Amino acid sequence: MRTLYVIHTVVCVRSPSVVSNVFYNCCVIVRLPPTLIEGPSKSKTEFRTGQDFQLKCIATGSPKPTYEWKFNGKRLDLNAYDNVEMSKEDGTLIFTQASDINKGVYQCFPKNEYGKAMSNLVTLTRSTISVYPANMPVTHYRNDAGKHMKILCQPLASYPAPTINWVLLQSKTDKNPTAITFDNRVNIDENGHLHFAFLKTSDHRNGQLYRCNSLNPSLGITVGGSDSLLDVNSVGVIELKEPKLQSSSAPVKVGLVGGTITLNCFFSGNPAPQVSWSRVDGSLPVSRALRHREGTMLEIKRLEEGDEGEYKCQGSNKKGSKQHTMKIDIQSVPAFDSMKKRPHNYNATDGEDVIFICDPSAEPEAVITWYINGNKLNMRTPGGGRLISSDRKNLTLYKVCKDCSTGNSLMNVQCMAKNKHGSTIADGYLNVLKPTEIVTPPEDVELEYGKNVVFKCEAKSDDSTPVSIRWLKDNVQIQYIEHRIMVNSTDFSLHIRTEDDQDQGASYEGTYTCIASNGYSEVTAVAELTLPPGPVPSMIPVKSGGSIWWIFVLIAIILLLLIILLCCCLCLQRNRGDEYSVDEKERKNGNDPEKELKDNGFQDYQRPEEEPMKGSRASLTSTIKLGESDDEGSLAEYGDIDTGKFNEDGSFLGQYHNDKKKQAMDSTV
Repeated sequence: MRTLYVIHTVVCVRSPSVVSNVFYNCCVIVRLPPTLIEGPSKSKTEFRTGQDFQLKCIATGSPKPTYEWKFNGKRLDLNAYDNVEMSKEDGTLIFTQASDINKGVYQCFPKNEYGKAMSNLVTLTRSTISVYPANMPVTHYRNDAGKHMKILCQPLASYPAPTINWVLLQSKTDKNPTAITFDNRVNIDENGHLHFAFLKTSDHRNGQLYRCNSLNPSLGITVGGSDSLLDVNSVGVIELKEPKLQSSSAPVKVGLVGGTITLNCFFSGNPAPQVSWSRVDGSLPVSRALRHREGTMLEIKRLEEGDEGEYKCQGSNKKGSKQHTMKIDIQSVPAFDSMKKRPHNYNATDGEDVIFICDPSAEPEAVITWYINGNKLNMRTPGGGRLISSDRKNLTLYKVCKDCSTGNSLMNVQCMAKNKHGSTIADGYLNVLKPTEIVTPPEDVELEYGKNVVFKCEAKSDDSTPVSIRWLKDNVQIQYIEHRIMVNSTDFSLHIRTEDDQDQGASYEGTYTCIASNGYSEVTAVAELTLPPGPVPSMIPVKSGGSIWWIFVLIAIILLLLIILLCCCLCLQRNRGDEYSVDEKERKNGNDPEKELKDNGFQDYQRPEEEPMKGSRASLTSTIKLGESDDEGSLAEYGDIDTGKFNEDGSFLGQYHNDKKKQAMDSTV
């Protein structure tokens, strides 16, 4: 359903709102026929004399609706009633100290200059219950013990229908009656009559009176009367008897969808029969079927169409059993199953044909009557470009218009569906809107490389609806990018910046579509962005100095890599062992270490054939404490255990020591 929800106001906003890449030009001037929000909820309402109550009638519209009521088909003159007034806020009727003068049929009509809505009919009835005549005689009943007995309860006029129970009194003036307890043997039927499955002599009750009481549930008042006296003849031994049906509901009983229905069965017999219930063509609804009065009454709540069918009651005792069947016929007050099957608020575009539907569910079938602004349409000649279908379920309005003074313009449309169980009214308005138009469509553009592109698209629509603008590129919704591709906030033109692009905008080539909509009508306009003849630029230097930032990022990355490489080299150098290249240093100083070693060196020393262990951190400058070994003995002739030191170039700086008898002698290798 296309419904426009508004309030009575005028809103103009220069800066459009943006929702999901859709731009709105919000300048709204509202005019709407009335819509009924709350009306009388029941077709019948009872009240007590002197009661205060209200009948609701609340509607919206623009301008704000005024209200009028009809009473028994005529305009209600509030000045004629001292106890009725209308609310200052809306159309609610307020009744004070209601009485019989307020009984009747009421209907509310909210209206403004664009239409008139219509509520359901509601009947006000005063809750009442009549009384028995003061001099009403006592009715005498007599029968033999063991036989069935029925004592009548004379009905009273009551609205709503009364609830019946029975009591025992010592006399007509007894103020303390005793309630009769119902069981399998003593119970009542659906009309309130008292039944005995079989009589006992004790049912005489020593001459006490049997009285039926009628309780009005609305008033909370109980009226007693229809007094009876029961005499029971003693017959000695009471013989056993098989069940026999004495009272039941009608063979076919009508129930209404959503309502409640009761079925009754009472069987006579001795012993008193037990009553059970079942469904012939199905099963009883578990949660909605209840048994009352020792099983003699079956109640089904919240009736559904599927509850229609045959039901069986069975009375059983030790002498046998009897069955009885009844049928439930499910019918309904006219009702609409969904909004699609009833008139509802409809926003149409100027020149459009509009169809209102009235298709209620009802049993028996409902008679349909159409109204416009509360006035009944002639079935055969509705006129004014209007047509009612042969089954009365469709009303067609041809070529609706907004500004025409006559014909199908803004209005309220109603349909009434009625059958013998009641009626219902559905109301909806017709709001006619001007179509959406594109005033300035976009034009084809040939790209100038590095130059910005602008596509214009200006649109207008009905004063009561904002216009939305959407842009597509090659039939795909455009994703707007700040400072790159965007929509102007004033005229909704599409702006494309190409000067900072590597291809100078060549990638934007394509078909651009402007879509303008007010939610009820939509129009489009198309323009092409084409490339000029010649090769397409592939890599053109960036002109804007603001885009050079990436160069600094690259330099920073290179510097970071150099720092990491330097750190790695330092770590490797620190982890290497010290090396002492003695021969190399000797040669640099002009010496021949091989010859010197041959001529003057230790004869038992041999040059190592293998390289020393790499990575050794042992320093030749450190002092080595020699243990007692053959090496110590071989060096003893040069001095004490202290062998001296070598300098950094490998030359020996220590002193040769003789035995204690010899003098120290300096020697340099």
